[in-house]
Amino acid sequence: MRKKVACIMLCLFVLVATFAACGGGGNQGGGGGEERPSFVIGLSQEGLDHSYMITQRDEIIAAAAAYTDADVRVISTDGQNSVATQVMGIEDMLAQGINLLMIQAGEGEGLRSALDRAEELGVPYIFVGKHVHGTNADALIGNDNYEIGMLAGQWTVEYLIERNGSPSGNVAIIAGIPGDQSAEDRVKGFLNVVEAYRDINIIANIYAYYRRPQAFSVMQDILQANPVGTIDVLYGTNGETSIGAAQAIADAGRTGEFAVLSIDGDVASIEEIKAGRITVAWTFETGGSLGFEVAMRILRGEEVPLEFIIATKQIDASNAETATPAF
Repeated sequence: MRKKVACIMLCLFVLVATFAACGGGGNQGGGGGEERPSFVIGLSQEGLDHSYMITQRDEIIAAAAAYTDADVRVISTDGQNSVATQVMGIEDMLAQGINLLMIQAGEGEGLRSALDRAEELGVPYIFVGKHVHGTNADALIGNDNYEIGMLAGQWTVEYLIERNGSPSGNVAIIAGIPGDQSAEDRVKGFLNVVEAYRDINIIANIYAYYRRPQAFSVMQDILQANPVGTIDVLYGTNGETSIGAAQAIADAGRTGEFAVLSIDGDVASIEEIKAGRITVAWTFETGGSLGFEVAMRILRGEEVPLEFIIATKQIDASNAETATPAF
């Protein structure tokens, strides 16, 4: 009898051990539980020499690390402000087998071949921050550059009425990158408003490639060509542009002579507003966190809208102390 009981106990022990080893305990892994999905996202940026792009990349990587519903790895490339380099980076990521491509675009037209390749491979792609219209992108995430340009134009008209008693005066524009859709839209939106007033004169419209040193040099030339009292508004189309221009204006002893407009609303630009060297700025968000959220919705097979427009905010002396920088 004792031998029979011992035999039964031994069999039960073996059965329990086998069940546990096969995951029958429910929390041991397997046992019919679903595996965590894994995805690889490729992030292509025009360059990493600007705090906007660096902040955007860091937001996306941080969002991927914090994501709990899947294992997500982000591969990022630096286009080094060269369309050819950006295209090579995209092609390399596609060759590695990414599941989705996020793009912060430089000169949009030059990216067409890489976008065609993504479509051939069936890799969805979205634009984040700066984007390109007229493609088969699954989503566009960012501020509306044309609308921001119009807001700057409306502000300029109101300012000129207050300054000169009518919508009249001389306006200089320092534009961004030739062929860059964000740069073109910011100027087109602005001109769409101010050109309706025949007494508003555009005395300069010069590219400075969104970079501070180039804007400094361009502004020096504008100041030399337009003596004291002949400029009413400078429209700088991003933060670096306006900061570079503001430095040239300060060096010439002409700070406060006319309004200086900006787009970005970054930390450095807000400091310039506080110091009185930039008059007003409109924020341009990086879209990194929202872009990642949209990317994951696409990877989960959800339908998403084509456009996600991030609202811009106006920053000036009245709210600069409490304003949240765009990046």
